[in-house]
Amino acid sequence: MSTSICNSCGLPSHQRISHRDCLNNPNRLAIGNHNETEEREFNFVQTSTAISAPVCSSCGQEGHQRVTHQDCLNNPNRLAIRERNESDARDLELVHESSENAVPAHNVARVSSNTIPQRHFLGSMDIECTDCHAQLWVQERVYSSSLRRPRFNLCCQQGSVQLPELSPAPTEIIQRLHDTDPNSVHFRSNIRAYNNVLSFTSLGANIDHTVANARGSAYNFRIQGSMYHSIGSLLPNENEAPAFAQIYVLDTSSAETANRHAVAPVPLNDTILQQLQNMMHRLNPFVTSFQSMAEVSRTHGIDNVRMVIRSENTPDH
Repeated sequence: MSTSICNSCGLPSHQRISHRDCLNNPNRLAIGNHNETEEREFNFVQTSTAISAPVCSSCGQEGHQRVTHQDCLNNPNRLAIRERNESDARDLELVHESSENAVPAHNVARVSSNTIPQRHFLGSMDIECTDCHAQLWVQERVYSSSLRRPRFNLCCQQGSVQLPELSPAPTEIIQRLHDTDPNSVHFRSNIRAYNNVLSFTSLGANIDHTVANARGSAYNFRIQGSMYHSIGSLLPNENEAPAFAQIYVLDTSSAETANRHAVAPVPLNDTILQQLQNMMHRLNPFVTSFQSMAEVSRTHGIDNVRMVIRSENTPDH
């Protein structure tokens, strides 16, 4: 069996030039030439792209051509952002240096700027009310009054309220408050103890001891409910030591002083205590009242004695 051979290209399996496998087929040659042309053009484009990358004429960097490009080193917006960041960094460094070199201050609120606000100052409280002679600031005057002739409502309503003058303090108190001798210094250091042993009543209140006299913090005295003063009975019960108003009704001055020393929270000076005790007997009207009631009870054998102290028509028992 013979095999057909093409007369044009000399390859077997076909006989005509128009066969698709014929190497001299005009259509096949045209397709091959077209493919070769496209391949050459593609290779040329790739070569051109690799060789001619865009270069910026402003900063000289590849990848862009305009100064407005975000990657351009000379972009005005990019330069402004960089300068602002550098300025913020310098300011932050100055703040850190100031904080390290600053003198420790109190824990007070800070203002947002470095400018210290001007302190508000009203001046001296040296303006005297012409009616009651109280000392006030000139800014407290009645709005319609002048600076040269100020009038005031805060103190006496421009003279409409008149109070009697205060009586001078007893000589014993003035002496102990101003003298510099050891006894006077001791009195001022323990003035609360002296006041307590000479009191007529005791304080009554529901005291919150969780905050009272706290160590390492501000002094606190907090109560719950009502506060009252307890005066107790006129005479102490049997086998009980007298306290507060009961001490004033004893017979002798020496027994009265001894009982005050017994209830004192700290050691007291006997000379000062005797001096203050004599002052109370001389000036305080309630001492005479309590002693009179005790005398009535002892003289007439009355066990149930009641004393009523009235203030503004409201009885206090």
